[in-house]
Amino acid sequence: MKTIALTVVLSSLFLLPTIVFSSDNQTQLLQESRQSVKQFASSLKGELKAAMKKGGPVNAIQVCNERAIPITDTASQKNGVTLSRTSLKIRNPANVAEAWEHKILQNFEDRKNNGESPKKWNSVKSLKSMAKNNFAI
Repeated sequence: MKTIALTVVLSSLFLLPTIVFSSDNQTQLLQESRQSVKQFASSLKGELKAAMKKGGPVNAIQVCNERAIPITDTASQKNGVTLSRTSLKIRNPANVAEAWEHKILQNFEDRKNNGESPKKWNSVKSLKSMAKNNFAI
């Protein structure tokens, strides 16, 4: 069985959620993983928007601090995957990027600095070329 990790850029901060799972059916798992990341991002974004509306950036930071891990854990359990988050500029030392994740994040940062729009990125291709058996969505 192959272990596949999926990642997605959620914002200009280059937050990198990663899903790890094992299977031989990569196409189906890519689709399921995209859905898992979408559900996770939607839940976190919803709570962040509500916090911003209620009390501004201070409340949003509190949501990230207190709710991000439970939201991540819930998405992981619900979808039967391991979901984690990282960034080049981490606030929580427990979220430090693994070497392959750091390469991806640095690639995203370099591309952004060169004026490339994230909307046009083919993350699956760029990650596949960086880390064997790892795919980004």
